[in-house]
Amino acid sequence: MSDVLGHHFLIEMYECDAQLLNDVAEIQAQMLNVANSCKMTIIQHYFHPFTPHGISGFIVIAESHLAIHTWPEYGYAAVDLFTCGRTDMLEGCLHKLRENFRCQRISAVKVLRGNKAAPERITPLTLEAEMQYEQIDDEFPPPAAPPYQPLHPALFRYDDNFVKRFIASEVAFPHTGRWREATREIAEQVYLFQLFQPEFCRLLIEECEHRDAWITVLQQRAEAHPLTDHIVDIVEPETTVSWDCLPGLPEVYDAIIKNHVQPVMESLWQSFTLQKWDMPAVRKFEPEVVNDMALHYDNEIIGMIGYLNQEFTGGGTRFPRWNLVIGRSGDVPPGSVIVYPGGISHEHEVLPVTEGKRYMLANSFY
Repeated sequence: MSDVLGHHFLIEMYECDAQLLNDVAEIQAQMLNVANSCKMTIIQHYFHPFTPHGISGFIVIAESHLAIHTWPEYGYAAVDLFTCGRTDMLEGCLHKLRENFRCQRISAVKVLRGNKAAPERITPLTLEAEMQYEQIDDEFPPPAAPPYQPLHPALFRYDDNFVKRFIASEVAFPHTGRWREATREIAEQVYLFQLFQPEFCRLLIEECEHRDAWITVLQQRAEAHPLTDHIVDIVEPETTVSWDCLPGLPEVYDAIIKNHVQPVMESLWQSFTLQKWDMPAVRKFEPEVVNDMALHYDNEIIGMIGYLNQEFTGGGTRFPRWNLVIGRSGDVPPGSVIVYPGGISHEHEVLPVTEGKRYMLANSFY
C-alpha cells in the first residue's frame, strides 16, 4: 500500500489564446475534452465567468478533480489535477492542455498529499516546509515570461515631461483653479472637461492595438460586485483591454488620478473623498462585433468616461433623463472626459457605431 493518499499536479500555462480564456462555453468544452481524452471518469462539472474577465471551472472525476482558473489579460491559466489513484495521466493531460489552449509554454509541479510517512506533528505553520514536491521539468521546463516591450515608452513614465506633453493644460496644475473655467455642467451633475491631450489618446489606442489583449464578451452577465457584498453587477457585452496588461501603465494612471482628477472631483462634490478606483479599461466599439451598450447604471460612486478618438460614425453616450448625447464623432475633442454620479439617477447607454472603431476609457471611483 502507498504511503501517499494523492498526487496533486499544479500546472502553469502561459501565452495561451486570450480570447479562448474568456469564453466560458469554450473553456468548458476544452476541459471536458481533456478529461475524456485522458480517460478520466467525469462525475460533475461547473464553470463560472467573472467580471471583467476570467473563468474558474471545476470537474469532479472519480479519480478526484480537474480545475482551471484563467487570466485572459495575461494569456495565463492555472490548472489543478488531483488524483487519488492513477498517476499515469499527467503527460497526456499536459499535451492535451497545450493543444486545446494553444499555449506556448507549460510546466507542472507534483505535490504529494496525505503522506502517511510524514511526522504526525505537522501543523499549518510547518506544513509548507514539510510538504514534499517535485518539479516536472524534463519535457516541460518552467517558463520565463519575456517582459512586455511598449510601442510608445513615453506613455509609461509619469514625470514633468509627461504632464507637459500629455495632460491638458486646464488640469495640469489643478490648484491654480483653471479647470473651473474649462469645466461645463452639460446636464445635472454631468461635468465635461479636457483631461488628456489628443496625442496621448492616439498613442494609447496604438499601444492597446499593439498589445492585442482585447477581450470580447458577447452576452450580458450578472456578477458579484467586486467591492460590495450582496450587490450584483450587470455586465453588458463589451470589447476591452485592461490597463493591468500593460505593465507600468497602472502606476502612471494612479499618478494621473491623484494629481489631475482627484482635486477636480473633490471640488465638484465637496462631501466626497476619493479612496479607491478600479483598474481602468479601454473599450472598443465596432460594427459586427460589439457596437453599442444597452441602457444601464453604474454601481460606483462616481463614473468617468473618456473619449479617445473621432474616426467613426454614430456612437455617443446618451443619458435619457436629459435626452443628452455626448461623445459622437466630432462633438468633443479626443481627451475629453465626463464625470457623473453612479446609480439609477444617471442611467445611460452607448449608441451604435455604424462605421469605423470608437475607443473610450472606462473608469470607476469610490
